[in-house]
Amino acid sequence: GSVGALTYNTWRGINIVKARAGPTKQYEDAQVNVRTKAAAATASWQSLPDSRRALWATYANTHADVDWTGNPQRITAYNWYIRINVRRQLLDQGIGQYPPAIVFVTNLQTLTLEDMFGFLQANWTHTPAAPPAFTYAEFYGCGPHSAGSNPTIKQCKRLDFEPIVSHTWDWNVVDSGWYTLFARPIHLTGIVAGWIKARAELL
Repeated sequence: GSVGALTYNTWRGINIVKARAGPTKQYEDAQVNVRTKAAAATASWQSLPDSRRALWATYANTHADVDWTGNPQRITAYNWYIRINVRRQLLDQGIGQYPPAIVFVTNLQTLTLEDMFGFLQANWTHTPAAPPAFTYAEFYGCGPHSAGSNPTIKQCKRLDFEPIVSHTWDWNVVDSGWYTLFARPIHLTGIVAGWIKARAELL
């Protein structure tokens, strides 16, 4: 059972007590923002007609999403609906009740991060050379951290998005140290491709 932040269990006759895992900064604005958008998407799903849920079920059976490691992942119709619509809202779009119709094959090929003496600048290339309209690069980042640190995407926070054909984006950081930036393509419909990352030191 659980009491407060502790979980009590028994394994092979041994009593075990451990802390329950949870977001380390669950009340930061970014966390609250995502939870608010997820709640809105959930409420929309609950009122969705069965005919439209069936479309999402078909979509889930024929499409894999990309997990945070970049690997394909099969998820349920409900989870597709929530993920797509949280992403859409983060791109300042409304909730969409129909699955995406676009075939999305855009990828980031390279990503560099450079100290511009007061801020960091990201530059990237992508395929195809002419991606679908309304395709963006979405950025997550963390830092400053030690030179030997290797942060994962889950340790970073969402920063911004930029039209992918811009090929450059300025990260306005202040404190000296090492920074890690993750980027991925995202379409206005909520479809994404895999992450790519770069790091640099702000002197």
